[in-house]
Amino acid sequence: MLRRIANELREHAPFTALGAVTGVIIMVIIIFGNVPSQVSQTAFYTLHPLHIVLSALATTAMYKKYGNGNIWAAILIGYTGSIGIATLSDAITPYLGGALLGAKMEFEVPFIETSPIPVIGIPKWLLVNPAALVGIIIGYWRPATKFPHLGHVLLSTWASLFYFTAFGVANWVPLLPFIFLFLFLGVWIPCCTSDIVFPLLLVRKKLPPQNIITYNQINMNLSVQLAPRHEPGLMLANPVMTAAGTFGYGTEYSHLFDIQQLGAIVCKGTTLEPRDGNPQPRLAETACGVLNSIGLQNIGINALIKEKAPIWASWRVPVIVNIAGETIDDYAQLAGKLDGVAGISAIEVNISCPNIKAGGG
Repeated sequence: MLRRIANELREHAPFTALGAVTGVIIMVIIIFGNVPSQVSQTAFYTLHPLHIVLSALATTAMYKKYGNGNIWAAILIGYTGSIGIATLSDAITPYLGGALLGAKMEFEVPFIETSPIPVIGIPKWLLVNPAALVGIIIGYWRPATKFPHLGHVLLSTWASLFYFTAFGVANWVPLLPFIFLFLFLGVWIPCCTSDIVFPLLLVRKKLPPQNIITYNQINMNLSVQLAPRHEPGLMLANPVMTAAGTFGYGTEYSHLFDIQQLGAIVCKGTTLEPRDGNPQPRLAETACGVLNSIGLQNIGINALIKEKAPIWASWRVPVIVNIAGETIDDYAQLAGKLDGVAGISAIEVNISCPNIKAGGG
């Protein structure tokens, strides 16, 4: 966990520094442009909710990726991780920073403030709290972590800046170097904590190891075109693919290692109707390995399209669906149902399964 924290802090330091530098530039413009504090308040209450949306999205997605997927736990973690840490980074840290620098600061806790936002007129809490719910919904059903995390680091930095000018009064020009320091530290550590560390502390699954050198870390091009004669083709980042039937639907292994490093995932054989597979026992250990006769156990094509394809659509790694039938018409129906479905990059035709009586034997 400590190594993961260190890695996250190191990777996001440049983005936080960029946000702090641009924030100081904006502050100079505000100072010399005599921008009213009401404008800064409006800017703060625009950036702060957006920050919360992305923070809740990243926090929820991280928990969904490595946790057990419990929706109530995801809501709790997404809300507290976004509202709590966003309040710390956007409001409490600049308030304390301004007070330490001798500025006259007004204390503001956005998610419980009932006064209206200047210009907009909406009660502050009514804008802030739903923002967390929006991020949680998106993060749970369309989990993604990289862009939301980097985006909200920048938003948080700018929101913290506008807190200084919206709720503080001081001669800011000589204090700008210290403002940069507060913007950097006040966002850098809390944001990585809320998005990465906080959700991971609450999961029980083993996290993917971080000491494995991957092909993209050594700048090696292993890409391969799997369908060179087909338009638009299927470009794989590398030629490593899972074999059908050995890797489930991919979701079962996402907590063991970063499956996005694979060239492609081939899911288990899929039929028109769900199959329970062969009766037990269907595994037998031998001196040189394991014999199996699973019998194409699968959830069926309709459930695959409804339940699995939406998850695959959020992945970077292509997913190839292995289809199995008893007649040519079965294969035609399966291919037709999969045509154009988001999240499915190609099909693999299973005509050689020895573990069923009809078809493919």
